[in-house]
Amino acid sequence: MVKDPIIEEIRRIRLEIEAECQHDPDILYEHMCQFQEQYRDRLVRRSPQPALIPSSMPLPEQAHKGDPKASAT
Repeated sequence: MVKDPIIEEIRRIRLEIEAECQHDPDILYEHMCQFQEQYRDRLVRRSPQPALIPSSMPLPEQAHKGDPKASAT
């Protein structure tokens, strides 16, 4: 497997941060929250987009319109 220097650096930094937090998940969580707050103006939060329905697909309420089998029942 090829070693990627960028991935290796990210892992090294992650391990350093974990060591600074004494490998305690609660301390690590607090650290991340403080870091996030410090750079709040740089973070992007997008609202979820509605699901796309292809135009060739009928909407559920239109699925049986014009279908002779659907009106026979």
